[in-house]
Amino acid sequence: MNEPAVHVENLSKRYQLGLTHADSLTDLAAGLTRKLKSILPGRQHTDRPTDEQPNSKQHEFWAVRDVNFDVQPGEVFGIIGRNGAGKSTLLKLISRVTSPTTGRIDLNGRVASLLEVGTGFHPDLTGRENIYMNATLLGMTRREVNQKFDEIIEFAGVGKFLETQVKRYSSGMRVRLGFAVAAHLEPEILIVDEVLTVGDAEFQNKCLGKMKSVATGGRTVLFVSHNMGAIRSLCSRACLMEKGRTAKIGEINDVIGHYLQQQGDQIGAVRKWPEGTTINIGGTPCLRPIRFATYTSNSEPTAVFSTDQAIELRLDFELLRPMAGLRVGILVRNADNVTLFGSNTTLAENLNRQTFQVSCSVPGNLLNRGTYTVDLGVDCVPIHIEAFQDEECIRFDVSDVEGHGITAEPLPGVVRPKLKWKVEEKARL
Repeated sequence: MNEPAVHVENLSKRYQLGLTHADSLTDLAAGLTRKLKSILPGRQHTDRPTDEQPNSKQHEFWAVRDVNFDVQPGEVFGIIGRNGAGKSTLLKLISRVTSPTTGRIDLNGRVASLLEVGTGFHPDLTGRENIYMNATLLGMTRREVNQKFDEIIEFAGVGKFLETQVKRYSSGMRVRLGFAVAAHLEPEILIVDEVLTVGDAEFQNKCLGKMKSVATGGRTVLFVSHNMGAIRSLCSRACLMEKGRTAKIGEINDVIGHYLQQQGDQIGAVRKWPEGTTINIGGTPCLRPIRFATYTSNSEPTAVFSTDQAIELRLDFELLRPMAGLRVGILVRNADNVTLFGSNTTLAENLNRQTFQVSCSVPGNLLNRGTYTVDLGVDCVPIHIEAFQDEECIRFDVSDVEGHGITAEPLPGVVRPKLKWKVEEKARL
């Protein structure tokens, strides 16, 4: 088996929070003492972190903790997770922008990284000068840079500003030039963080296409993004980070599915009423609501759907006495509190006392990407009484994981139907 391009073993990064200047000096002295003691005869040295800290004034924060994985040559490896999960810190460690507290990183090849807007650029140098400076840091000769120079400028689209100081560039221009330099100087390992969201949709597509070609050429890409469409399109495997640790590593669809389900559990897509909750109609308890939730068409409970999936809304309830004319309805709103549509059951006649489930299905390829809330209502038509209304009863999320392309930009509008198009030749009139 080939030697991995990236080998990460027991990697951890700890930060100290809330230290005053005096604390820092004290801790520096204490740390030096511990170092000296650790190398005295009869004492065993270890680089493993410990949770016991003698100074109660210290507040530790582990941005990355005990991370292990390998990335093979030519593989595009995705790193996903919520904000603050440790993704960017992990990339900084692998890029050697910062040093780990414990653990090791083995890199088999030259590394280029694009982590933050303007990373690796000197603001007082021109665009041209920064290109050559970055190439030198990567160990490239001037001749090698000259061979790629025109491609870099064309890709970045900053030719008119080549002799301008980078500090006068917009954030989008710095990202375009930074990515162009990193990708075209042919590193064996390319590391890209979420900064591509700064660019416009056209440039994002160019970058994603370039990363594909880099991997096709046998080089390795590590890619952090919140855009599941881009991750799914580019990566064969991924790592899910959670609170600085790896929650899951594996095949791309499994990791994304686990992440989306995890996100859904936190959205609030299940409404359970306390035992004893009843709905009164005409002053009499008639109905006990039990559970309202969203499911896939395969009856799998979830709160996160792709744009092409149907969404099943199901209400479980117990009828406390026989009823006629019972009706259940919903209103679906988007994150801007715009009502998209409403629907209700046909009238239920002569229901006997027992437990029921009423459901409806929102078809796939209807809702655009975003978060939606559902208002639930119950009424009894014969006596014209609205018996029950629960606003924002549940929420669910629609993610563009397949969709119309892989850029971070959603399609405009509150709906996104999948329309049928055809092109045919017509005889000249």
